[in-house]
Amino acid sequence: MQTKFMTNGTTVSVMKLNEDQLADKLPAKIYNVQFNQLTGFYLSIVKDQLEVPQTVYGNTLARVAKCMETYVTRDMSTGILLTGDKGTGKTLLMSVLANKMITDLNLPVLLIKDAYAGNQFVTFIETIGECVIVFDEFGKMYAANDRHNNDNDVPQKALLSLMDGTDKTKRMFIMTENSEFDINDFMLNRPSRIYYHFKYRKLDEMSVTGYCGDYGVSKKITQEIVELSRRSKIFSFDMLQSIVEEHLRFGCDIETATTDLNIDTREQRGDMIEVLKIMERGSNVQREIFDTPFVTKPDQNNYVYIKVKTSKEQKIAAVTAGAPAAIANQIVKAMEGSSIDEDDNSFEEIHVSDSDLAYEQEGKLVYETDEYVFVVRNVPIPKNDYFKMF
Repeated sequence: MQTKFMTNGTTVSVMKLNEDQLADKLPAKIYNVQFNQLTGFYLSIVKDQLEVPQTVYGNTLARVAKCMETYVTRDMSTGILLTGDKGTGKTLLMSVLANKMITDLNLPVLLIKDAYAGNQFVTFIETIGECVIVFDEFGKMYAANDRHNNDNDVPQKALLSLMDGTDKTKRMFIMTENSEFDINDFMLNRPSRIYYHFKYRKLDEMSVTGYCGDYGVSKKITQEIVELSRRSKIFSFDMLQSIVEEHLRFGCDIETATTDLNIDTREQRGDMIEVLKIMERGSNVQREIFDTPFVTKPDQNNYVYIKVKTSKEQKIAAVTAGAPAAIANQIVKAMEGSSIDEDDNSFEEIHVSDSDLAYEQEGKLVYETDEYVFVVRNVPIPKNDYFKMF
């Protein structure tokens, strides 16, 4: 036990500290940030890690790896915004990423559950040092606009000094919110503050097929569920689970399985576009569309998937991954001379959202994502009628 003396003005406090309870660095765990009017801000331990399912489907792990690599290689803070419908993967990505930051980088994770802001809050975070800060349902805690509804609402821009890193200590900020319209313009399109913006509009098809495969659902029924997800205005993991459960219990088709379930299977309807060209950014390599170039035009509520054929280079990379160099070279030589691109059913799905629209030129719309440039045109009449013209 150590005795320490702390002077504050003319007051001297005598403090006895247990050395076994002292640490130079905050242990890497999950904490809630809390506030007391008398003592100020403090942390409460929640658990060692956030709960995640044993099996993670879809592109979650790839996105986690991308965020980790970016954070490690940057010398500044990295903000990550996750927007979209409930049950589409936002919380899963946040939880897996937070856990990886604990296990791989030994950083503590702070959960913000109240709209804290101001100098006292910023100073408290700065004393902790490098860490991960999670704002779940960010737009519901902090008002997007200055003209907020109540006098007690805290505007989002009150956090800019913290996110901009005035103390030069880099941190990871993770924010989730159902609607990006509840995010202030100070946050959107500002990579220096929010580097990644992952948009979750529906459960991705990789998650659908992966989950169905693990539960022994036939390829035919799996395809029915995939088609349902494409047509539906919304499609969440909760919906997928209930549909598979109902099918496995009664052995019925998907239309029958969804009849009495408490889910919304109304179809999304909207204008059609024809995809004319898909180019890889940087290399300008043109990707070949796998099935139909006609898709629903993305809007503020939904993004759309476009299937493109898997390139020979991608297939080679997948086959040679992890192989010794000598063996990999032999595989490459064999595959380069083959016709592996012919009559092949392999494809990847890439999505385009309404916010990716960059400009319109000569009657064509150009959408730009981090990896691709899409050139499309509006189809002025319904798709079925359009096909009848030829």
